[in-house]
Amino acid sequence: MESEEKDKLSMHSLMWLIFLGIAAYFISEGVSVIFPGIPSILTISTIGIILAQYPFVNKLHGSHTLGLYLVFLFLAVIGAYCEISSVMELQEVGISLLLFAALAVFIHGGLLIFIGGLIYRDWDMIAIVSQANIGGGTTAIALAESFGRNELILPAILVGTLGNAVGTYLGFMVVYLL
Repeated sequence: MESEEKDKLSMHSLMWLIFLGIAAYFISEGVSVIFPGIPSILTISTIGIILAQYPFVNKLHGSHTLGLYLVFLFLAVIGAYCEISSVMELQEVGISLLLFAALAVFIHGGLLIFIGGLIYRDWDMIAIVSQANIGGGTTAIALAESFGRNELILPAILVGTLGNAVGTYLGFMVVYLL
């Protein structure tokens, strides 16, 4: 009953969520103007991580429902733009990147199935963990909900988001060092 009440999106919570999102966007753009070496995506991610720590933001009702709708919209947009012809236009670089990504996913899948089969045989959880690592938290939400494993939604989001955040920061650090 309490979780159903928390999932209902109220106008008060919606206004706060919209305000916080727009404010975070403008702050990140302002920081990018002042410090052009810092990409705005890093700033907005950091603001989001900081805001999530405040109890006021955690108590806003409907953020899960709104976030889920936006995740589905995100997945639809990403799926609409996935074209193999775009990879082929990049010629050698595109094909090399496609093969590298396919090899990384293949090795990840093989290791996860082997180690997961030896240690932990909850195949739904293994699939959701794999999706969180490969596709990020957004796609892991959809998989966890399709399996009916609602208890794994939050861990999938956290693992996927943590991986994206750490990977993004490390990626920018490597580019900066090179």
